[in-house]
Order: sequence, then structure tokens, then C-alpha cells
Amino acid sequence: MKTIRTALITAIAIVAIGAASTAAVAQNELRIGRTTDVLSLDAGAMADTLSEWAVIDSIYSGLVTFIEGSWKVGPDLAESWEVSDDGLAITFKLREGVQFHKGYGEVTAEDVKFSFERIIDPTLEAAYAVKWEALDYVEVVDKYTARIHLKQLYAPLFAATLAYSAGQIVSKKAVEEMGREEFSRNPIGSGPYEFVEWVPNDHVTLKRFDGYWGDRPSVDKVTFVPITDVSTVEAALKAGELDIGRINLINVKQHEANSDLNVVIVPGTRYYWLPLNHSRPPFDNILLRKAFRSALDVDEILIAMFDGRAERSDSNFLPSVLGYWGAPLFQQDIPAAKALLAEAGYPDGFEMEIISISDNIYVSGSEVMQAQLAEAGIKAKIIVVESAAATDLSLAGKYDSRIANWTAVSDPHIYVTYYKTGEKWNYPHWSNSEFDDAVNAGGVETNQKARADYYTKAQQIWDAEIAGVPLTHGINAMASRQGVDLGTLYPGGELAIWTMSKN
Repeated sequence: MKTIRTALITAIAIVAIGAASTAAVAQNELRIGRTTDVLSLDAGAMADTLSEWAVIDSIYSGLVTFIEGSWKVGPDLAESWEVSDDGLAITFKLREGVQFHKGYGEVTAEDVKFSFERIIDPTLEAAYAVKWEALDYVEVVDKYTARIHLKQLYAPLFAATLAYSAGQIVSKKAVEEMGREEFSRNPIGSGPYEFVEWVPNDHVTLKRFDGYWGDRPSVDKVTFVPITDVSTVEAALKAGELDIGRINLINVKQHEANSDLNVVIVPGTRYYWLPLNHSRPPFDNILLRKAFRSALDVDEILIAMFDGRAERSDSNFLPSVLGYWGAPLFQQDIPAAKALLAEAGYPDGFEMEIISISDNIYVSGSEVMQAQLAEAGIKAKIIVVESAAATDLSLAGKYDSRIANWTAVSDPHIYVTYYKTGEKWNYPHWSNSEFDDAVNAGGVETNQKARADYYTKAQQIWDAEIAGVPLTHGINAMASRQGVDLGTLYPGGELAIWTMSKN
């Protein structure tokens, strides 16, 4: 079992049955469900953590990673590292002899330099280039030594950049040989599994990399299958066509009574929220944002989404994260919502659109929200789309609100940096210079108390401006077939694929 890797995006999300999955699962193969299909298999150009990370993190290795079962950072490709006195240079000593997949040779400092510097190249248009905003350049000291030079201090470098997709090492030779587009469909990494096949909207297949430098996984083959219908997932689990999949919370007792299945329920660590698009009417008007919020009963929404098992959150931060500040929990107040509408010049309410991912929990939550808004006179139309389309509409500002979710992390900076003015992932399309200043100051502050204060201030500004409405950190419910060992689970129930086994 490999002891120091992580899978940050839960592979338990949802399982799919493609045309090729009608037969029973092979003895030494795991079929693992996911919410949606991948968009790219290039770690440097990853676009959607929800759909891609479980696959990406099985294929690639980084200099560092999260130690399984926690969010603590440990070594991966790097045996050791040293930080300069001024904090602006970090020198990494690589393991010698680590091999890339499919004969692409040894991992060297040249690959480290190429992997990180390409992300800040604007022609790549990397979705997570913001995580390398402090990078100046990477120096190749020798074949097995790479030194990262920063333009400024960047406190979240290890926990929020190096241990995630932006810190994964790609083969320079493979990218240059194939070109960016071909590489995104035929990835070359040095992780415990190597790429075999991607059939869009059907499956992604990986096989165990026998040349892996660490402890080899026990499972020969892993297939990830996308689908959004949880009922199909449950039927496939019962039929033995899938090994692992998300289950509907209302059916937990039924599945617990099935001797062929094991059920696991753990508190979630994702962040579910309602972004409000400030870039166009109606939510460019703060009075209408307040009216929207006053019309909502969040607890009722969570009953629809999670059968009442998920706790309401008062922040996008997990309570354990540095700088956590819990906003006062508002309660539904329809008279107040109507008064705010009248004050804003909309006594008869207004029309808006809610985009919803086709997953049943998003549709159910959106329908409850729609009914609540109607009580105040706000007419909401629900538009159901696939996950990738929801992301595209959000980034383009072509929506009013939606139920969105992001990956929670162990460092506070990533919780707030995406809301800065002009950032790619700023779903609210919101701008506040005081907020930007607080986030920027937190990113370079090394004193933990002062750093926490900056992030608390940022959360308070975010709440006062109603950039969005926090909902919950969710809950994860999954089932696995008897004989499947889930290995080492992370705090939110995320799977480390390479630690799993099957009898």
C-alpha cells in the first residue's frame, strides 16, 4: 500500500453504467463511480476538480502530497526540501530512478521546471494558474534538484498548490512530443496507475503501473464510470456490475439490510453554496440579494438534498480551518423579503433563473428553493444542465444563481482567493478592493494569528456584500460490494484509489 498519496475529490460521488458494463465486474478490477465525465487528463490544465481529480491523482505524482487519512503534507517525488531564510526559495531533492509511464524515462528537475512554469504561461489558460500566482521561475540546480523561486511570500504553497493538481509533475518529453491537446487525452505521469483508455461519456480505464517507485497497488485495473442518476447506481451495485457508488440517503437502511453491500456514511468536507451573479440584474442590486436570502429556508433545502442528515454551515470555511468566522445564521422571513423587494422598486417581485446540475440532489434542492422564492413573489425558472455546462455558464456570468460546490481544503487562502476581482473562478463576478487587500495580505503573512485575522475580515466582507449564501459541507453516503476494502479514507470519506483492494 502506498502510504503518502491522496485523492481529494470523492470517487464515491455517483456511479454510471455504460454500454460496456453489462457483465459482472472482473475479480481484480474496481469499477468506481463518478459524478461526470472528465474534461481533460492534463494535470496542468485540469478544469473541474469534481470530475477529474480522482483520475488525475491516480495517474500523476507531485513533489509532495497529503498523507492518507489527513490533510497533513508529506513527501512524494521529493525526498526532502529546504526553505531559504527569506522564504522565497524552496529547494527540493528528488528521488532518483522514478520512472514515467510508457517508457518516457526518468523524472528529473527539468520535468519539475516544465510542469510548473507551463501553468503560469498564459497560452495554456490553466484553470488553476492562480495557485501559482507567486511563482517567479524554477531553477534546475542539477538532475535531481529543483529550486522554486517566488516573487513574494506565499503561505499556502504546500497545502494549497503543491499537493493539488497544480503541483503534479508531467513528462516534459511527452507533452512536447504529443502537443498539449493530444497529451490531454493520453496523459503520462509517474503515479501508481497508468492511463489505458478514455471513451467520452462512458468510462476512463487505468491499469496498475508495475514500474511505480512506491508500494504497488493490489488492484490491477480501475475503471471510472460517469452517471448522474443515483437510482441507476443503486441498481448496478445490487446487480454486482459496480464495486463502489454513491447511494441515496433515503435508501440507507435498505442498503444496510443487503448482505451484499457495505454502507459508509461520513460528514462531508465539500462546500455547497448559492453564488449570486453580481454582474447583471437582478443581483447587481444588494436589496434584491437581501430579498433572495430572506426568502430562503436553508434547513428545508438541506432536507431535500441530504435527507436532513447534513448540517447547515455558516461559512465556506470548515470550522477547523485557520481564520474560520461563522456568519450569523439568518432565518426565512417572507415579510422582510417582500419589504426589500418593494424598497428596491420590485413590489411584484422579479424573474430569475436557477441553473441546476442534473444530479438529483441539486434538482431537489433547486425545486425547494424555487417554491420558497415564490412565496416572496420571486419567480425562479430552473434550467437543468450537465456539470460541465453549469461550470461554463457560471464562469461566463450567464446565470443568476445555482447550487454550486467546491472542494474544501486545509489552507484558508484557497477558500477566498477565487473571489478576488477578475479571478477566473469568481462565480459571483464580484469585486471589492477591501476584500482583495485582506486576501492578498493573508497570502504573504507568516504570523498565524495575523493571517487568521485577514481571512476573518475577508469572510465578513463577503457576507455583508452577499457574494453568496452558504448551505452546508454536505455528507457522503456510499456503498461497496462485499469483498471490497476501501483502504484509507480521508476526512471527508474521499477514496485513495491505490490503497484499495478486492477479494
